[in-house]
Amino acid sequence: MQTISLLGCGKLGFPLALELLNERFYVKGSTTTASKIEQLKQSGIITYLINIEEFTESDFFNSDILVLTLPYKKSFSDPNSYKKQIKKVCDSLRYSSIKHIIFTSSSSVYPKDNKVYLPTDKFIPPSTRAEILLDCEQ
Repeated sequence: MQTISLLGCGKLGFPLALELLNERFYVKGSTTTASKIEQLKQSGIITYLINIEEFTESDFFNSDILVLTLPYKKSFSDPNSYKKQIKKVCDSLRYSSIKHIIFTSSSSVYPKDNKVYLPTDKFIPPSTRAEILLDCEQ
């Protein structure tokens, strides 16, 4: 049975974790909120309390697939904080058993000009946040 690690069991990650459990995957899920640990455990998720800023190597990355559902927080004082978090995760993956990574980004990388954009389209990111998200996607 495959193991999937979800880095971020919040608004997107938690419902995804529940669906993956229904599909009979082993699911490891992380949260930054200690009060959510019991809820995740009761759902059948193998739970980890992870703060990316202080993150060190962990059994969390001993999985087949990693789903990154880390949000770009509007509260970041440094716009590059998100990029630093993603880099730290990528550095931690170098010697892991992860075979596939699914990165959930944000539609806010695209300009709000009522055009339909494909991932291969060239465009100018409309903000610093969009520029950082796009860079992380690459």
